[in-house]
Amino acid sequence: MLRLLQAAVVALTVAAVAGGTTAAAPPGVASDIEHYLAELERIHPNPYHAVSRAEYRAAADRLIARLPSLSDDELLVELLRLVAYLGERDGHANMNPLAPHRRILHLYPIATYEFADGVYVVAAPGRPQLVGRRLLAIQGHPIADVLRLVDPLVTNDNPLSLAAHRSPYLVTAEVLHGLGIVPTTERASFSVDGLADVELAPVTRGEYITAMRPSYALFLDGMPKRAKPLMAAHRNTSQWVTTLDRGRVVYFLYNTVLNDPTRTADRILRLARRAKTRRIVVDLRNNGGGNIHTYPYLLDTLKTPAVNRPGRLVVLIGRTTFSAAVHFATDLDQGTRAIFVGEPTGGSPNHYSDTDPVALDVSGYTINVPRIYFEKQPGRTGLQLDVDVRVPLTGRDFFAGRDPVLARALALR
Repeated sequence: MLRLLQAAVVALTVAAVAGGTTAAAPPGVASDIEHYLAELERIHPNPYHAVSRAEYRAAADRLIARLPSLSDDELLVELLRLVAYLGERDGHANMNPLAPHRRILHLYPIATYEFADGVYVVAAPGRPQLVGRRLLAIQGHPIADVLRLVDPLVTNDNPLSLAAHRSPYLVTAEVLHGLGIVPTTERASFSVDGLADVELAPVTRGEYITAMRPSYALFLDGMPKRAKPLMAAHRNTSQWVTTLDRGRVVYFLYNTVLNDPTRTADRILRLARRAKTRRIVVDLRNNGGGNIHTYPYLLDTLKTPAVNRPGRLVVLIGRTTFSAAVHFATDLDQGTRAIFVGEPTGGSPNHYSDTDPVALDVSGYTINVPRIYFEKQPGRTGLQLDVDVRVPLTGRDFFAGRDPVLARALALR
């Protein structure tokens, strides 16, 4: 059924973009595709884990046959579609518009996040009136229709990481044009609730990243830095520890698995050993990953009797929890008595990771291909780490400075 749906989306897209205005795809792209297929089989430990080799080869052959009729932006869309066709657990495989391609892509200067109650504008440099409002349509196309067209282009581990990683695709001018959502790459109309439609002009990838840095100093995904709620106030810090509830709760915001957390772990342990401490909360909801070799000391610390008691250790996870952060969360799940609160992880405990770049010399793109398979939960087929207590986070709550996930963690008895 999924493959039939994807085929239908391809047909709709071809019809929608007929008569596009961009330049034709460069000649010789077939050699790019053949190079990618050869490198995919050389690098990836099991490229056909979700789709058969014959099916993937057939998809590539259909694309090669259509090359003479494709515009440059349609080619971009179809290459993204081919990479995403690898399927589940392959969220690290990507040709993300924010990656440094030789072909310069352009993005409209807003960032989005999909909360439980819809897609919201979460950052808009120079246009603060857009922030905190739901995105309703792009160029008159309802956002639900746009998502249906964009989804087959986004590599993911599971549906939650699909939702978490959509943002750059939704605002890339060439992607929207290649899908037929906008008639030109020069401007686009964005409809948000409570305001008249806003016309935006795109900027280059580099300009976009620079403009977004005040909100996203670490990774350009997830929720941006804001004064409230607490999880966002220190979004641009790798690790941060404080106490809540008059000192009775130790709150550890762990945003990246990058820097050595030894000093942080020692501080958590000192705070946990105080007589008045009743709970330790580890917040992984901003954590998109990093280096799995940096956290063993922290993990051992959280396994100590001062922390690892029934009802004492609570871990907050969500759709942005990905890659090395899922490794860490899974190790906590398997090695401690932690209670997990929030929503399931965007990353799968068993997934393909640690990519090598494959340059497409003719078309000017780079595809990152995973070279390692991590199996944190041997024999399990699930695509996510589940929660014990599910608590949705809405945009309405987030922009009001409320955090129902943390509130529920503090209220656990």
